[in-house]
Amino acid sequence: PEHLGGCFWGGVRRSWEIDLSSTILVSCACYNGAVGRWYRNRGEEVVDMGTVVPEESLALAILDSGAAALLAGVDTWHGPLASDVFSFVVNDGMRLGEAAKRMYDRLVLDFLPERMSFRSAMEAVPSEDGTEHLRRINASTILFGDPALRPFGELIDTPWYIAGERAQESDALLLGLGLFPAVDEETGDSDVAARLAWNRVLDYYSLKDAAETGLKTELYEVLDLSEPIPTNTRFRVSLARCGETDIDLRTLQTVFEATPGGGQRLHLRVALDVDLLELHGLGVLHSGLEVELEEQGRESHPR
Repeated sequence: PEHLGGCFWGGVRRSWEIDLSSTILVSCACYNGAVGRWYRNRGEEVVDMGTVVPEESLALAILDSGAAALLAGVDTWHGPLASDVFSFVVNDGMRLGEAAKRMYDRLVLDFLPERMSFRSAMEAVPSEDGTEHLRRINASTILFGDPALRPFGELIDTPWYIAGERAQESDALLLGLGLFPAVDEETGDSDVAARLAWNRVLDYYSLKDAAETGLKTELYEVLDLSEPIPTNTRFRVSLARCGETDIDLRTLQTVFEATPGGGQRLHLRVALDVDLLELHGLGVLHSGLEVELEEQGRESHPR
């Protein structure tokens, strides 16, 4: 909470007297969002570290310097998660609250049909496969700033994008989502786009032991439906490919969300049966991923 390792401390940061007005900071460092009592994970032990000294707090030093917003972690929040939030804000043009909510929305999908629930920090015991620990990390995001602030709006010229759309053909409802990084036409280079895409396909929420199972991958997109559809609608995957290569899927999850204004959102999560190294070998970070879903029918539930 007091410093960025190998960089600077909060107290020193104050002495610089730098104006950070209009700055949006997304910090990938552990504990930078903690401004009160905090806990450090040390192996199988959780240590109560007491209360952060306000004059030494890195988060407070940044906010006191005029930053418009700070998105950070109050736990061992990791780089891929910060990259996701950064992408939501910059590339997707989301409001800050939307970006933070998207992180929690994805995490909640792992707990359904139960509610997301964690024990207190001092009672937490890391599970053998690390799943609970990683889920806690994902739940530790905090936003300092106006949730309605939309600093970048809708950006069109992005290095990559995840797209979701619905189209009506005959009587079937078709949905498409994918990841399509841009490639420099002259050099064929897409290194920058690849780095962003890498994090957007990494399943960092339900990941277990990467050493044994590989880094799991998925596509996750949320569609705001202009016309509501029955919440008992079931879908099946009609196409999943990387370039010209078909890929296997592990799970298709569809969840409907009612919005406060009476609208409807559809959460789509397609877990891929390949890890990141396999996707890299398939050229996904250059040619993209494409998944098509089609309506399979309407489930009937007895009253």
